[in-house]
Amino acid sequence: MIRLALELGREGIRVNAVVPGWAKTRMIEDFNDVVNEQILDNNPLGRFTDPADVANAVTFLASPASDYINGHGLRADGGQVPIDSWRLDDR
Repeated sequence: MIRLALELGREGIRVNAVVPGWAKTRMIEDFNDVVNEQILDNNPLGRFTDPADVANAVTFLASPASDYINGHGLRADGGQVPIDSWRLDDR
C-alpha cells in the first residue's frame, strides 16, 4: 500500500485502506461462545465491529475531510489491534 501511495500520490491519487476488526458477520458465525467472549474481552469498546463502522470509515476516506491522508490503514476495530500488541508486551 505504501509503495502505491508514494507512486500514485504524485498523480493526485490517494491510496488508503480500512482495517476492520472482528465483525458480527457470517465470517464468525461458527465461533463458539468461548471464542466470542475472548474477542470481546480483548476489545476496549467491548463489542464486535458493526458493518456500519466499516462503512463509516470508508465514507470518511472517500470524503474531502481526508484529502491529505495517503498511505494509511484506518483501523475500525475498537482498539483491538493495539490492545493485542500491548498484552503481548512484557514491559
